[in-house]
Order: sequence, then C-alpha cells, then structure tokens
Amino acid sequence: MGETELKVVQQKPTCVACRLRKLCLFGGVDSAELIQLEKYVKRSRPLRAGEHIFRVGDPLRIIYIVLSGSIKNSIASAAGGEQVVGFRMAGDWLGLDGSETACHTTNAEVLDTTVVCQIPYAQLDELCSRFPSFRSRLVKQFTTEIQREHEHLLVMAQADAEARLAMFLLSLSTRLKARGLSPLVFVLSMRRCDLANYLGIAPETVSRLFTRLQADGTLHVDRREVTIENFNSLQAIVAADETRLSSVGRARVVNA
Repeated sequence: MGETELKVVQQKPTCVACRLRKLCLFGGVDSAELIQLEKYVKRSRPLRAGEHIFRVGDPLRIIYIVLSGSIKNSIASAAGGEQVVGFRMAGDWLGLDGSETACHTTNAEVLDTTVVCQIPYAQLDELCSRFPSFRSRLVKQFTTEIQREHEHLLVMAQADAEARLAMFLLSLSTRLKARGLSPLVFVLSMRRCDLANYLGIAPETVSRLFTRLQADGTLHVDRREVTIENFNSLQAIVAADETRLSSVGRARVVNA
C-alpha cells in the first residue's frame, strides 16, 4: 500500500478535546492556537495489522501522530533481513526520518488496529513560523527521539539479555502511565520475534526470560498480556547490570 491511501479521512479531529494532546506534537500549544492548528490535521481510516504507513524510499509527504494502536519501525539489516528500530504507540509521532533526503529511511508497519493523525510535511515550515510554541514542541520531540535512540544503542552494546528486557518493560510501563493507562498490566502488540530483534537477542532467549521472570514472581505472562507483579524486581535487575558494567569499566582502567 502507498502513503497516499492514508489520506482517506475518517472524521475531522478535535485536537482541543484530544486526550493525547499533552503528549503529541501539539503539547504546550494553547487552545486558541490549537483551533487554528487543527485545520491542518486529517485523520486516517483505521489501519489493519500488517499494513504499511510508509516504506524505505517513499517520498516524505506527511508527518504522522499515532492516535491509537501501535506501529513498528524497521530498516534493512546488514545481513539483508529486518532490524527493528522502535515501536510507536498513541501520542508518538513518526515520519521525520526522511527530513534530510525527502524520502523515508525506515519502514512503518501497523501492529494492531491503528489510527493516525496526519500533518502535511510541506506545511511544516508555515506551522513553525505561525506558531512558535509548535516549533518549540517539534524541536523538543525531535531531541527526545534522538536521545531515546542513543540510549537504546548504548543498552544494546553493553547490557546483558535480562537487563535489556527489564529496561524495555520499565520504559514501556512509564510510557503507558504517561498516557493514563495501566503501567502494570498491558498487552505487548509486537510478536516475540520482533521484540527479540529490537533487543538484539534470540527469540528463544526472550521466551526463556519471560518464563524465568514469571517463575520468580516478577511477572505474570498470559500469551501477550503481561502483568508486572514486582516492579522493584525489574529495577533491581537493571541496577545489578549497571553495577556489573561499572565493575568491568574499573577493571579495564586498572589493567590499561
């Protein structure tokens, strides 16, 4: 499917009343400006799992904000397969990956029934000029996204497998809480193989870790539904790995 197909509008969005207003690109924009801004926004039809919002090489025409559902971002790996680089949920934006080349550099695949809001990329400069608060929010969101990607790369390079999964679950819990959803009981919309790909570990390792964490009372897992039974235990796993990495770092200095 192509990007232009998403332009079928389900209904006109009302940004002022949107429950995700504080999280999306319009967060911090006052109501008077928001009424003007929402004239530039369209809402997609419901998208089904497996559909692509855009693919690598597609021209950059639209910036998307996830209204509901979830999306997987991926690129081609060095081995010719797929490398998952992120998961988007309600309130997240996507599409600016192609701002340098005017073409998308990642794939965006729908994981479950999803609706996105759309802002024409060609009008982004106009919006930033007319609404300084929107420009500030856009810069902040872009900076946050870069920071998140750097943190993920650091984790993938250093943390052990259990700590990677624990960090992912803690991060997901925090993001869900910010959206007014349960931080302790949630459904993982991605397949285990996609999660494993993102975390840089084998799918069987992910399954083994979930089994271990359930056995020790940290989690309760029922297919894709996860319940965090012991939040402190997840934090302790991360802290222990940070201590391990710190010890390795000190040992390298001593042996240098």
